[in-house]
Amino acid sequence: MGTFEPSLATDSNLTEVELPEHVNVLFLRTTNECYLTSDVERDLKQLLLYHNDTFAKDPTDLGFCDILKHDMILAIADQLNSHLDDHR
Repeated sequence: MGTFEPSLATDSNLTEVELPEHVNVLFLRTTNECYLTSDVERDLKQLLLYHNDTFAKDPTDLGFCDILKHDMILAIADQLNSHLDDHR
């Protein structure tokens, strides 16, 4: 999980906390494009801060979530398997 403890979030100190850049972009885009009440905006910021490791940091990052185990089928894996089959 993220390094943020939700119990530490209060209305006063959450406004002073800066989000990591990769989730700050999501936060700013959402708050600029949607009308959110101050309570919802605060809750969104808290959610993004607490779960920031779930979101990809760059195009090559997959993010991380251990809540649900799942398989990821990647196109490159299919291509690699096809290539290996051709050379067996």
